[in-house]
Amino acid sequence: MDNKALAQFIKTELSRAISRIETLVLKVGHPRQQDETRAEPAHGTDNQRSDTRPAVPAPAPANSKQSKRSVNTPRPRRKITIRLWRQFKRLFLKKDRLERVAFIAGISYAAVTFVQWRDLRHNFAADQRAWIRVEINMPVTLTSDFAILGQMRNVGKSPASKVDGQIVVQIVNADEAPSFNGQVHQYVWTNIVFPSDFSEFSTGRTPNNTDGSVRPLDAEEMRRLSSGTAYLAVFGVVTYRDYFGDHWTRFCVPKGYQTGVRQYSSKSCVGWNDVGEGPIGFTGGPKETEKK
Repeated sequence: MDNKALAQFIKTELSRAISRIETLVLKVGHPRQQDETRAEPAHGTDNQRSDTRPAVPAPAPANSKQSKRSVNTPRPRRKITIRLWRQFKRLFLKKDRLERVAFIAGISYAAVTFVQWRDLRHNFAADQRAWIRVEINMPVTLTSDFAILGQMRNVGKSPASKVDGQIVVQIVNADEAPSFNGQVHQYVWTNIVFPSDFSEFSTGRTPNNTDGSVRPLDAEEMRRLSSGTAYLAVFGVVTYRDYFGDHWTRFCVPKGYQTGVRQYSSKSCVGWNDVGEGPIGFTGGPKETEKK
């Protein structure tokens, strides 16, 4: 076979292949064209007629339970456990609910952390702050010109500054409690008291004389104290400050001088002893503790 014949053969085979590919592409692109070439269905005979009536669906089976239930009868409620589980899933198991729960948990954790930090700070302040304790030395033997010695001692770990004390020495009836009724009382003051250090003061019967000197006890007051119809009480308030803020200490010390056994009302005086923070006024006295 020469070259011209070979070329003619190749050309012929390529033409056939291209024609087949085009036919296949037309069939794939228009699949419904095959349906047009199908033969139409054979018509039935005269004896066979098509039924053009629509098909009637079969009736649904009757619900015996629904027939027994009245129309107005409410549907039974789900069990409480099922309702709780549905509410739990609705609140916590959805994506947005989980985000809310995480947000609430974060806030709760922050609140707990803040409370713990506040407690730690309070404990640290209570351990490191200044504490002023008032010590009163009452006279053992009663005399008309007696003197009462006292100390304001710092038992804390920080220096106390602006230490200011107001003191009342009062003769109180045996059945009554000490009270601050507006009488003149003694002031003691010092600028600073270091830890384990103290500041001393001395006082006597108040109110003192107009010139500031201590007023001695008269005969009637001596008789009342000796017989037990009255007792001696020293009470007051000391205010001070340190790095952690303002603080105060209240104190009251009773002392009886009767020769025999005799009781006197000292419960309110003992209840007056207290410590606290912030400013405080010197009003009422131990008698106010009876109202609490």
